[in-house]
Amino acid sequence: MANKGNNYNDIPLPVPTEGIILETTLSHYVSPEGAVSYAENFHFDTIGKITSRQPIRQITNLNNHGLSSGSDGRAMIYAPSSSAYIVWNESGTLKYCAADGTGSVTSIASAFTSTMKDMDILQNLLIWANGTGSQPKYFNGSTVSTIAGTSFPTTSDFNLISAGFVGRVWIAASADTNNRVYYSDVIPSGGLASLTGGSNYISVNPNNTDTIRALIRTQNCLFVFTNNSIYRIYSTQSVDNSPCANVGTPSFKSVTEAKDGIYFYHTSGIYRLSEDGSAVEISQRIRDFINRVNPLYTPTEISAWSDDNHVYFSFSGVLNSSSGNAPILGYPNDRCYIAAYTISTQTWTIYSILGANINQVAATNPNYTGTLGAGVDSSPLTVLFLTDTSGNTIGGTYNNINLISGGTDTPNDCGLSPISVRCETNWQTFGSETHLKRISGISVASENAAGIDIGYIIDKDGTNNLKHIGSLSSEYITLYRDFQSVEFNRIKFIITGNVTTPVTIGQITIIGLDDLGYKYN
Repeated sequence: MANKGNNYNDIPLPVPTEGIILETTLSHYVSPEGAVSYAENFHFDTIGKITSRQPIRQITNLNNHGLSSGSDGRAMIYAPSSSAYIVWNESGTLKYCAADGTGSVTSIASAFTSTMKDMDILQNLLIWANGTGSQPKYFNGSTVSTIAGTSFPTTSDFNLISAGFVGRVWIAASADTNNRVYYSDVIPSGGLASLTGGSNYISVNPNNTDTIRALIRTQNCLFVFTNNSIYRIYSTQSVDNSPCANVGTPSFKSVTEAKDGIYFYHTSGIYRLSEDGSAVEISQRIRDFINRVNPLYTPTEISAWSDDNHVYFSFSGVLNSSSGNAPILGYPNDRCYIAAYTISTQTWTIYSILGANINQVAATNPNYTGTLGAGVDSSPLTVLFLTDTSGNTIGGTYNNINLISGGTDTPNDCGLSPISVRCETNWQTFGSETHLKRISGISVASENAAGIDIGYIIDKDGTNNLKHIGSLSSEYITLYRDFQSVEFNRIKFIITGNVTTPVTIGQITIIGLDDLGYKYN
C-alpha cells in the first residue's frame, strides 16, 4: 500500500562543481550538491561540466629507453639556452633529447655513480650530487663536468641536492642517520665551475631512523623533509629545533612545487606546505583512495608534479598481478592511477592509464617563463616515462591545455588502449528518502560523447547491479523519452565508456518524476 505523493517535471540534477567527494568521506546526506561520488579520467576544470582528459601523445624517440622502474632518480625538462631538453638518468647514464620530441637521444656515460639521484637547476646548469667517491657534477646542455674545487665528503652516497639557497649548494644522503646537510662556500662570480667548500654541515634532528628524504629551497628557508617531519634551515648556523610539521615524505620524487606552495605525499595524506612552514592536508575528500595506497610500495613508485593549475600524484604497481600488488588496494590492477588536484577550484579527480605504469615524470616548473624550443607549446609540459604490460618502456607527453607538436598522434594513450572514463553522481533522493519514486524519461547534454553509456543503480545496489539506460548519441541532447526506472528510494547515475578524444557531459535532466509516497511493509 502506498501513500501517494506528487508528480514533477524537468528536474535538473545538480551540476558538478565540487569534484570528487568519496562516499567513505561524506555520506550523501551531507555531501555538497555539486559533488560526484567517483570520477575516473574526467576533470571539472570547466565549472558545471565534466570533461574527459586529453590522451597521452607518444614520443617514439623515448621508447625502450630503460626507465623500467622508479629507481633511476629524477627526470627533468631543462632549457640551457634557446632549446630545451628532456633529461633523465638511465642506470648511471645521462640521456637527453629535444623537448619537442624530435631528433635522436644523446647519451653521456658514467654521469652518475649510482642511480637514485635528485637534480636541481642553478645558473642555467643542471646539477646533482654524485654519491660515494665523487664531487657534484653539472650539465650545460652538451657536456658533463665535475665541480673539482669542492670538498664534500666522499664516504656517503649523497643523493639529495638543493642549489642556490643563501648562495650555496646543499647536499644530503638519505642513508645518513646523522641527518647532516652539507653546504658549500658562497658561489663565486666564476659560477659553479669555481665553487669551493663542502666539508661543513648542519645537523637536522640527528641520530634517529627518520632520515632526510628531500631538500626544497624557498626564498626564506631550505625545507628539509624526512619521512615523518619537516624542518627549516635558515642559514648555515640556524635550523629548527623541532619540526614545523609532523608529516614528511618518502622520497624527493613525491614532492612538487606549484604556484601557491609545495605539495607532497605522506602515508597519511597529501599536503600543501606554505612558506611559513604550516602543512595542511588537502586530500580529505579522497581519503579512502589515499588510505588504499598499497603499503608494499617502495618510495620511488610515487611521483609528484605540477603545471600551471594542477598538482598530480601517480601511483604505479605490478600490472595484472594479484591484488596484493595493485597500486590502490581494491581498485582494478590493470592500470596505474593519478590523483589530480585543480588549484583554482580546489577539486579532486582520479586519472588512470590502462595497461601502463608511470616510472618517471619530467615537468616544467609552473613558474617557468623561458622558451622550450621550436615546436613546443608555451604551456607547461609534462613528459611521462611509461612501462607497458610487457615491460617495454614508452615515452609520452601530457598537458591539460595543449599537447606538444612533436611526437606521434594516437587516439589512445600512446597507442596502448582507449581512455576508460567513469563518473558516478551522488545518491539522489528527490525529496524525502522514505518515499518511493519512479522516473519517466531522462535527457543528457553532451559533446563528442556518442557511444558513452549511462545507467543507474538504486537503494542498496552495488555497481555490479548497474541497470542500462542507453548510449549517448552524437546530438547535443540525447533524449530517453521512453525510459522508465524501477521504483526507488534513492538513485545514482553512472556514466561509463571508452573515449579516443575528449568528451564533455553537461546537464542531466529528469523529464518526469512520480513520487509514489510511502510503501508499507
